[in-house]
Amino acid sequence: MASPPPVSAAQHAVWTQYRDNLPRHLIGIARHLQFQVMHSLTQDLGHHALRLSFGPFLTLVGQQGCRLTTIASELGISKQACNQTAKQIERAGYIERRPAPEDGRGRLAVLTEKGRELAEQGERLITNVEAAYREFIGEQVYPDFAAALHELRLGLNLSPQAMDSAPRRARIASGGVVLPLVAEQIQRRIRVRMIAKGHSGLKMSHSQVLLLIGPEGGRIGEMARIQAVSRQAISAIARDLKGQGYLQRRPDPVDGRGVVLTLTDAGQALIADAVDAVRELEDELEAILGRTGLDRLRELARQLYRSLRLEEEIFGPVATSDPAGAEIDLESLSRQLRTRLGEARAERLARLLRTSEATNSEKGVLT
Repeated sequence: MASPPPVSAAQHAVWTQYRDNLPRHLIGIARHLQFQVMHSLTQDLGHHALRLSFGPFLTLVGQQGCRLTTIASELGISKQACNQTAKQIERAGYIERRPAPEDGRGRLAVLTEKGRELAEQGERLITNVEAAYREFIGEQVYPDFAAALHELRLGLNLSPQAMDSAPRRARIASGGVVLPLVAEQIQRRIRVRMIAKGHSGLKMSHSQVLLLIGPEGGRIGEMARIQAVSRQAISAIARDLKGQGYLQRRPDPVDGRGVVLTLTDAGQALIADAVDAVRELEDELEAILGRTGLDRLRELARQLYRSLRLEEEIFGPVATSDPAGAEIDLESLSRQLRTRLGEARAERLARLLRTSEATNSEKGVLT
C-alpha cells in the first residue's frame, strides 16, 4: 500500500495548532500526574483493584460524601453510568452508599476507611509529583499555575467538596487534586462542540487514539504504552474510529509485520474541526481568567508540558546525543527519570546503579 501523501502547508498549520494549545497541554499534564499516582498506588501500595477512571469520582466524593446525582452532573455523565462506576468503586471497597440524610430518597456516596486511606496516600503522592513540577517551572511561579486551575475549577462550575473544605491557602498552593477534574471537563466541552460540528459518533474514549496520532499516523503499541492501557483497548477504539471513516490502517514502514493508523480525509477534517473547537473553548476560558490570566496559564502549561517531554512521548523522542558523541544532559535525564518513576523507584534505580558500579570496580572494569 502506498505511503500517506505529503502534508500541505495548510495541513501543517492545522497540525501545529492541534499539537500546541492550552487544552492539550492541560490534558497531557493531567494524564501524566494520574499515571504517576496510579502507578505508585497500584504497584507500591497494593491498591490493585484501583482504576484510573475512579479518580474524578473519588475526588468529588471528598471527605464529606456527595450525592450520586451531583457526581453525575459534574462529571457530565448519565445517572446510569454514574451508578455503574459507583458499584465498581464500592466492590473495590473505597466507598459505601447510604440514603441522603436530607430526604432519604437520594443516594450519598461516602468514603470507607479504606477509601480515606487511599485519599490520604493519593494526596501525598500528588504532593511528590507536584514537587517535581515546581522544579521544572520554578518554585516562585508554580502557585500562579495552581491558582489559575482553581479559577478554572470555579468558572467551569466544578466544586469538589474535598477542595472547599481545605484552607484556601492550602488549596491555592496545590493544583494537583483539581487538575484532572479540569482536564476532564475540558475534554467533555470539546466533545460537545465536536458533536455540534457533525461528529455525532465521538466518545470520550476516542481521545486515547486521536490525541496520540500525528500527521504520519500512530502505532497501537505506543498508544497503549503511553497511557498504560492494553493493546486490546486501543485496538477496539481504533476499530470504532475506522468504522466511522476517520482512520485507516497502513503497513508499518519500520516493522513490516505491524500497522500504522493514519487519518483519512474525514479524519483530517475532524482534526481541523477539533482545532476550531479548541479556539472556541479558549474563548470561554478567557472569559473566566481574562486575557492576561489565560496567557499566563498558557505559558506555564506549555513550559511544564515540554519539560515533562510529553511531546516526545506522543510524537517521538529527540536524540540525546549526536553521531559525533555530544554529551548527554545527565541532569535533565535525572529529572525525567525521577518524575516518571516516582521517588521510591528512582531511589531503587540509584541503588542498583551504585551496586553495579561497585561490582564493576571490584572486577577492575572501567566505568
